[in-house]
Amino acid sequence: MKILFTSTFYPPFHLGGDALHVKYLADALIKEGHEIHVFTLVDSYRFKKKDYSNKNIKDNKVIVHRIKTKFFRYQCFRNYTFGSSKKILIEFGRLVKEIKPDIVHHHNISLLGWNILKKIGNYKNIYTAHDYWLICPKYDLLREFKECKLDKNCFFCCFKHKKPYQFFRHFNRFKIALDDLDLVIAPSEFMAKRLKNFKVKTILNFVSNPKKTNHSKFKNYYLFMGALEHHKGILDLIDLFKETNKKLIIAGSGTLENKIKKKLDKNIFFIGWIEGKKKYSVLKNAKALLLPSKWPENMPLVALESLSYGVPVFGSNYGGIPEIIEKFKDKPYFTKNNFFRDLKKIEKIRKKECIEIYKKYFSKEAYLKKYYDAIS
Repeated sequence: MKILFTSTFYPPFHLGGDALHVKYLADALIKEGHEIHVFTLVDSYRFKKKDYSNKNIKDNKVIVHRIKTKFFRYQCFRNYTFGSSKKILIEFGRLVKEIKPDIVHHHNISLLGWNILKKIGNYKNIYTAHDYWLICPKYDLLREFKECKLDKNCFFCCFKHKKPYQFFRHFNRFKIALDDLDLVIAPSEFMAKRLKNFKVKTILNFVSNPKKTNHSKFKNYYLFMGALEHHKGILDLIDLFKETNKKLIIAGSGTLENKIKKKLDKNIFFIGWIEGKKKYSVLKNAKALLLPSKWPENMPLVALESLSYGVPVFGSNYGGIPEIIEKFKDKPYFTKNNFFRDLKKIEKIRKKECIEIYKKYFSKEAYLKKYYDAIS
């Protein structure tokens, strides 16, 4: 088949797990013999970072169409707030006409604009909900760090949280474009229930087979790896570890970085944002990955990468995380009250059990089987 992916970010110009998923899926489908194209906006990364030109591009056999414009800040703001610019629509239309894809599979399109959801050819139109973009202008379904019930004014919520409001959500054309979606893939049952008004199929996220890596210089430690934000529960985690002599490694970046540095203790270490071999080395050698999230997280890839290395996941009972935790025989849920007792549960989980869970539910093979069923 010929498949065209659309994604705001795509490695190496990416910031989170949504773009990594696109990369993993593109590489997996290439090996299956399909022709894979990716339509992405380099402006998005330029808007967030400045060192985009120094990235080492390795697309393998995936054909990547990177859009780059002169006034990238305006381009991103316009696409985000009102919809796809004329340039985006022209380039997307040209690609569809040239490639004649069997499937157009949309991913995070926040900075590409909603207009490309409108079907302009004879193809299956699919969207993967990596976040809550379909129903929430802030994408995170949070209102003052609590799950939003979508029963209040979104404009004031965006204003309060300093997010530009997306006026296109009131356009009838936007609703018509959503109706053009043949299928929405939800990476968790939790997400699927929130998107009940769409044609939804749940396919749990996957990660590629674990990469060979060296041993970490750190020993006998627990690991937090992710965005350093309030809704990730990182500050609560630090306070809990200050009451123990157990070692905690914190890897990531975000608005709480300076605050976290001030809270470091003799057994708590901050190593910043890491990626590539260094990331997998730190992940592989941890005693457990800790996910104390306070928000309805979807299906975090770092948790699945952890399982692939045989490292257990200790997470909160919220969002899509329970769909990982429930796979263990002795379910290691993160709670403040029973934190120390539950850490002992974690230490009893064997590497073999983690790898078996990964292979059965979160491997490439498990995903592709359901993916083929869905697109057929």
